[in-house]
Amino acid sequence: MKAPIIADNRGDLHVFESVDQAERYIEPIDVKNNEWTIYDSEGRSVEAVITRRWGFPERVVLTARDQIPRHSNELRSRLITFLTRIGKVHDGLAELPLERLIEEARSSYVKRGSGDEI
Repeated sequence: MKAPIIADNRGDLHVFESVDQAERYIEPIDVKNNEWTIYDSEGRSVEAVITRRWGFPERVVLTARDQIPRHSNELRSRLITFLTRIGKVHDGLAELPLERLIEEARSSYVKRGSGDEI
């Protein structure tokens, strides 16, 4: 998996700088309810699983579902939809490379200034 990790919670897009950051943010109950669609920065599908060691609370662990990034077009579409929804529309948005779309989403988060999410 290659960071950043991009997680879509029913239209609310979050960009996490690391796997660890995403694992700490995503709650087990949300994973149980299938509320997240998660990708790495290259378009690999990422699976969130819940683990529990005896005596410790449940926690979320992320693992790549595939070695080859097969979902980059799906990730691009989610990023473009999100950026359009928050008003970050400009000519050529759809033609931007995936890395730039992620950066656009990341910069939107900084402007909105709300924790680990955009």
